[in-house]
Amino acid sequence: MKKKMKRVQPLNEAQRKLVEMNVSYAMNMGIKFKAIGLAKGISCEDLQQESCIGLCVAASKYDAEKGADFKTYMHFWCERYIRRAIKQEDCAIDEDIECISDVMPDDEEEAQKEKEAHVALLLNSLNEQERKVICLVFALPYCKEVTCNEPKGFKEVARIMNLRPTRVHQIYDKALTKMEGRRDIF
Repeated sequence: MKKKMKRVQPLNEAQRKLVEMNVSYAMNMGIKFKAIGLAKGISCEDLQQESCIGLCVAASKYDAEKGADFKTYMHFWCERYIRRAIKQEDCAIDEDIECISDVMPDDEEEAQKEKEAHVALLLNSLNEQERKVICLVFALPYCKEVTCNEPKGFKEVARIMNLRPTRVHQIYDKALTKMEGRRDIF
């Protein structure tokens, strides 16, 4: 993955404390994205780094007076940086694949079918509410409960499911933890 220098404004003491208190959560987000197979081609360490950059951005932009929960705000920024890194890597991979796209189309089809089967098994290990949240957040095309073309943020998922964003976040975390525990599927 090509590294670009990302600038984050220097943090004051309160912002540094927010970062220190939440760095393990940000690190775990990188692990979760890697564990559920959404970040092929990117190392876990790179995902964790992106998540930590998101955490620093969240700490620097957070305004407690607006009434938002910091964890939800931080989650948004961490996920945004992780997804951006994944998207950048996917673009680089897509360019590489275009050069060899005619070589093994059957293997690609097989791999896609296998991937879909693994995801279906993972989704089946979740309850209906957890499946809906995961399908909406990651815009999974083969989800029975919901159909969406673009990943949704927690606020939008909360609106769709008639829940509080913090509840959606809890469901999301629980679902990811369940899926991490199902490594036997892979």
